[in-house]
Amino acid sequence: MIQKKVTDFFALEGNYPDLDGEGAAARLSAAIRCKTINYFDHSRTDYTEFDKLHAHIKASYPNIMRVGTFERIGHHAVLITIPGSDASLPLHVASGRRSRC
Repeated sequence: MIQKKVTDFFALEGNYPDLDGEGAAARLSAAIRCKTINYFDHSRTDYTEFDKLHAHIKASYPNIMRVGTFERIGHHAVLITIPGSDASLPLHVASGRRSRC
């Protein structure tokens, strides 16, 4: 079994000297202020908060939006598809979910 240390995942961190850390933190801060709380009873859900988050994502990541597609699925789930440069390579899927504790 291969064991990794947390620091192994940051080995290439120095490859991004132009990364705007403060801007990234500001975008994350704005995103988590969107109160995207979904209820089983959808009449209780404030979907304007989801719309705000979607607009924020589109505005904050113009390069991704330029090359990818942004699809709303179901009530307000999102799928962002970014085409690769080599269709022979395997597909990569990443997902995220925020849940209340």
